[in-house]
Amino acid sequence: MFRLLETFGKKIKDYRKLRNLSQEALAEKLDVTSKTISQWETGKSFIKPETFYKLCEVLEVGEEDLFSFPVVKTGNTFIDQLNEIALNIPPARQKQALEILKTFVE
Repeated sequence: MFRLLETFGKKIKDYRKLRNLSQEALAEKLDVTSKTISQWETGKSFIKPETFYKLCEVLEVGEEDLFSFPVVKTGNTFIDQLNEIALNIPPARQKQALEILKTFVE
């Protein structure tokens, strides 16, 4: 099954390495700890929205680059419909959509 946090974390790690940054160097640029970077990259925690935008700037990537995921058909009609809708959310509205969805699981 598709694992959002792990996939998102792998993208952060891949872009960090592409920019030749250590976890410590990235953490310093974002004013977080290297442990925080490790938790993002392993899918153990999720980045705060305000830090996400700074991360994109430091890694020189667009927001959509970190949120483009393959569509996986799960066989669960509701999940598949959510995936389809998520693919069509304009980048400028993705943060808002994410915050709304998070209210259902908190």
